[in-house]
Amino acid sequence: NSASILQYLANNIPNIARYIYMDVTNTEVEHEMLSNEYLTLLSSITPYSPDRYMLKDKSTSLDTVSAKKIIKNACKMTGLTEDYFGICNSPLSFGEMACLTAVKARELMSLYSNTTDMPLPTANHQSMNTCGCIRYLVVNCDTEAPLDTKSKSSSTKTANTEKKVTNTENKPKAKNSTPFINFI
Repeated sequence: NSASILQYLANNIPNIARYIYMDVTNTEVEHEMLSNEYLTLLSSITPYSPDRYMLKDKSTSLDTVSAKKIIKNACKMTGLTEDYFGICNSPLSFGEMACLTAVKARELMSLYSNTTDMPLPTANHQSMNTCGCIRYLVVNCDTEAPLDTKSKSSSTKTANTEKKVTNTENKPKAKNSTPFINFI
C-alpha cells in the first residue's frame, strides 16, 4: 500500500516529507540484510523518492556493525546511498542515524515549506532522552483544526501608554500543518 500512498502524495500533496519505517527483527540482524519483502517494497517505492528510510529496531541484538551491514546491503540492492537510511527506537538513534534531527528538519523545511519567515528547529529542540530526534507529533488519524485561542484582554488606555499597531495585511499566513508524515 505504501507505493500507492506515495504516488498519491507526489501527485496531490507535494510539500510533505515522506519517511518509510521498516521493522528490523533478530532475523534481519542475523542475516545482516533486510527481508525480501522489504527489499521488494524498497524497489517499488524508490521511484517516488521518499526522503528517508528508517529501520525500526524491533530486535534484541542490533548493534552498530550489524546496522551498518544491513544498510550497506540495502544500498547495494536498491542503488540508494547510506545517508537515506537511519535507525529508530534504538540506542543507535543518535547523531545522523536519528529519524529527524534538527539538521534534517531544516533541510526538509527548505525543500517543502512555502513559508520563509518561520522559526526553524535547533539542537535545543532535540529530545536527547530516548533518541536524537526533535520533538514531533505523529498524526495517524484525521484531526480537527486547532481553535484560535487568542487572549482578549480589556485594558484601559491611559495618557502615558500607546497601543502598538502592526500592519499584517501583506505578511504571508503560516500554514497550520507540519510538513512531515510518518508511515508506520
